[in-house]
Amino acid sequence: MFHGEAVDSRTNQPDAVIWSAPYGILVNRHGRRFMDEGSHTLDRTFELVGYEIWRNQDQEAYWISDQNVADLGLLALNFTDQPPVEAATVGELAEKLGLDREALEKTVAEFNAACGPEAFDHTRLDGKSTTGLTPRKSNWAQPLSPFVGYPLTTAITFTFGGLRTDLRGRVLTPGGTPIAGLYAAGEVTGLFYHEYPTATSVLRSVTFGRIAGAQRRHAAAVVDSAVAQPASGRSRTVPAGARAGTGRNAVASTWTGTNGRRHGSAWRTPASSRPFRW
Repeated sequence: MFHGEAVDSRTNQPDAVIWSAPYGILVNRHGRRFMDEGSHTLDRTFELVGYEIWRNQDQEAYWISDQNVADLGLLALNFTDQPPVEAATVGELAEKLGLDREALEKTVAEFNAACGPEAFDHTRLDGKSTTGLTPRKSNWAQPLSPFVGYPLTTAITFTFGGLRTDLRGRVLTPGGTPIAGLYAAGEVTGLFYHEYPTATSVLRSVTFGRIAGAQRRHAAAVVDSAVAQPASGRSRTVPAGARAGTGRNAVASTWTGTNGRRHGSAWRTPASSRPFRW
C-alpha cells in the first residue's frame, strides 16, 4: 500500500493537498461523482480520496464547491499555491476545468436537488446528507452555487504495509519465527495496512528504530564477546582465508575443545550491516 494525497494538479509545489474535499463534491473526468465525500472528517478521508483517484479515476478528478464554503474560510485548509477556479455558473466552471458541460450540469443539478433543508455545520459530522442519490453524501451536503473548484491528482507520499516484525524490531518469517540478524523499522515494516493513521509515520520510525538498533547492538556485542574470548580450556583457530571477501573488520572463528570436537562458529561484518550466526 501507499500513503497518498489529493493535490492540486496545476502546481509543482510539494504537498499541495486539497484538504477541503468533504465540503463539496468530487467528480471524475467525465463529470460524474464517484464516492461519498462526507463519509467522515477530512483527517479520516483524505487518504481514501487520494487512493480512489489513483486506483479508479485515471489519476484525474475535480473538487467542486461554492462561495459559501469559501466565505467560511475553508479554502484556507488547502496547501496549494494556486487560487481556486471560480465561476458564476456550472457551464462556466466546466469550461474552465475542461469538463463536459452537459455532464457536469446534470451532476450538480442532481446533487443540489438531493440536499435536504438541515443546517450546515462544518465543525462536526452534521448528518446533512443527500436523499435518493448514488453515491450518497453522508455529511455536509448543501446545494452549490456560485462555484469554486480545483483540478486534482494523487501524489504518493510513501509506501507502507511491508515486512512483518515483532516488538523487538526483528523481521519474522511467514510462520512468525525471527530471522537471525535481520531487523527493520519505519515504513518498510508492516503494522498498518489499507489505511494509514495520520501523524504516526515519524513516531513509529523513531520508536522502533531505536528498539531495533539497541537489539542489534546487543546481538553484535554477544557475538564479539564469543569471538574474542573462547571458553576456558579451549583453543581458538582462525581458518586460513577467513577474511577474504568479508570486509576489513570481518572475523571467522571456530574453536576446538579438549575432547577434540569442534564447537561452533561465529562471524561478524562491519557495524553498518553485520548479521550474525551461532
